[in-house]
Amino acid sequence: MRVLHITDLFNPPGDPDDHFDLLTLLSIPDLEVAGGVIDHTVARGVPGTATIAKAAALCGRGPIPCAVGLTRPLDSESDTGIGQPKEAQAAVELILACLERCPDRGMIFTIVGSMRDLAAAYNREPALFHAKVARLMVNAGDSCGEVGPQDWNTALDLAGWRRIMASGLPVDWFPCNPSKGRGRLNHHVSYWSFPQKEILGDCPARVKEFFDSEQISTADPVTRHMWSTVSFLETAKLAGCATPEIHAVKSYEMTPASIELGGDGTAHWSLRAKGSPANARILTIADTAAYGADMNRFLRACFAKIGAR
Repeated sequence: MRVLHITDLFNPPGDPDDHFDLLTLLSIPDLEVAGGVIDHTVARGVPGTATIAKAAALCGRGPIPCAVGLTRPLDSESDTGIGQPKEAQAAVELILACLERCPDRGMIFTIVGSMRDLAAAYNREPALFHAKVARLMVNAGDSCGEVGPQDWNTALDLAGWRRIMASGLPVDWFPCNPSKGRGRLNHHVSYWSFPQKEILGDCPARVKEFFDSEQISTADPVTRHMWSTVSFLETAKLAGCATPEIHAVKSYEMTPASIELGGDGTAHWSLRAKGSPANARILTIADTAAYGADMNRFLRACFAKIGAR
């Protein structure tokens, strides 16, 4: 199975969760990472193409094609982004090129930024997406059916969010909001956290060197807020990875769901019976304490694999 990763990873890091996500993805050996897109919705430093190259080498991978995305919000849900400067087109072009080379139903997108470049690419070649995409792992959105404070990734490009979620493409939805006190929690929010030093303090030396070189101190006791780890674990499952640390996780499942978006981007959704035909699935957590422990163990196992190389 091939994966194309969309991330808003910049240096210096605005939120180091993107670095954790990148290493988690690249540590899974059965996944062929076809490309990386740097979501340029917020210009807060240097786009992390060099970081992706460094992480790929650390994980024993060859060079990964990377491109930086569109710099302006989409004008509408049907916007192709073609009116933006030529130098901003590389990410959309990379997405389409990777899909062209991919077997049918052979591409998973792991999305931890906005849906801007993905939506622009979809608007140019919708039939290509419907033929080639196995799953979109969407880490964004509010699971309470109310806008409130919109989550970060949704607010970055609302037109892109609406386009992708209404596209009919197969979506695995990992809602990021509400979390960190932004509303009432429920069992569909992907958020978890840990003291950064707890994991980085005793991770393999090569992994420590990577984080320290990226200005993320492995000795910092700060609480690290995380959202997307479960989407990489689920990606590994979809790709047929049969490692013990993946199949030991029983604290969540992906439940068939019907999702409709309001005019302001609010997601109104309902669960469907297991086995129901549905393009969308939503994260459902059975036990939040067990879920956090599972994500912690999975992340440690990913880092240990890197250290063993």
